[in-house]
Amino acid sequence: DIYRWDVASYNLTFGPGNHVSELCTTRLVMLDTGNAQIAHSVQGRLPSMLEHPDHEHLILGMHHPPYPKFTGAGWTREDQAQALLVEAAIAEADLIIAGHYHALRQFFAPIGDSMLRQIIAGTGGADQGLGIPRYGYLRVELAPGSMDVCFVEVPPLGSTGPLHDPADSPVPYCD
Repeated sequence: DIYRWDVASYNLTFGPGNHVSELCTTRLVMLDTGNAQIAHSVQGRLPSMLEHPDHEHLILGMHHPPYPKFTGAGWTREDQAQALLVEAAIAEADLIIAGHYHALRQFFAPIGDSMLRQIIAGTGGADQGLGIPRYGYLRVELAPGSMDVCFVEVPPLGSTGPLHDPADSPVPYCD
């Protein structure tokens, strides 16, 4: 979370957090939403950033999820979150992955005639009081004609094993 630009240590260390990459048959778009908004210069470029005519899959990653129910205190500009969802639907995004909420969630959000698959990736370490934290990460496996997403639970140091029953997970656990 970055709510003051004068302490944007990530950006000072690594540069702007907005990147477009091609990985085999997938276009991966990373958006810097660490301050709960998208830079105006990026918002105007969203259609071209999400365009993927030569790629089979489109995956978007960001910190604050754009779906209002799971944004915590919300985006600084909710209109930007809604505009992002519309652009993702127009581009036929396959998956939106976000963090911030510190709980593992998967849902499909109706945007116009589209259903956007969104996954909130759980938590890498912080406990926000949303039950027993589900520490871990997502694994996305891409193959021609398919995209499989699963969750790898990483129990906290000192625990004797997973803290959750994989059957109760909103995202399938990896084999």
